[in-house]
Amino acid sequence: MASFGFKMSEELQEELSEHLSKIDEVAPKMLEEAAPILVKALKHHAPTSIKKASNTVRASKLKNNIKAKKPKKTKNGAWILPIVFTGKEIRKTSDGKYYDVTNAQKAAYAEYGKSDQEASPFIRPAIEDCEDDVNIEMQAVFFREMMKK
Repeated sequence: MASFGFKMSEELQEELSEHLSKIDEVAPKMLEEAAPILVKALKHHAPTSIKKASNTVRASKLKNNIKAKKPKKTKNGAWILPIVFTGKEIRKTSDGKYYDVTNAQKAAYAEYGKSDQEASPFIRPAIEDCEDDVNIEMQAVFFREMMKK
């Protein structure tokens, strides 16, 4: 089997170490500055109503309750920033009972459907539409922050 080896200059090693030590400072900024792009795309793609077999259900509040949370570091060292569907709606059944439907449930039902409702995916299309813009923003933040001394 072939092997490969190389020597790196001490200057390059120091520069890489410096960048690595700044990643926990830079990663949250990258996520925070890119999150509004995804939130805007999700709001644009979110349905205002969801068609069910028997009727159409309002989903307009879904659009106004898409929020970016704070970035956090996972146990394995990765940085994440959750985008969540907050809030709920109280609905009344035909027999007079009340129940809650969260916006997270509405989003899941719209995205994947259920037995009496066809899927109307909006999350995946939103991600695909803004992926390049998110990457560009995160790269810009990364380079801006890494060039600071």
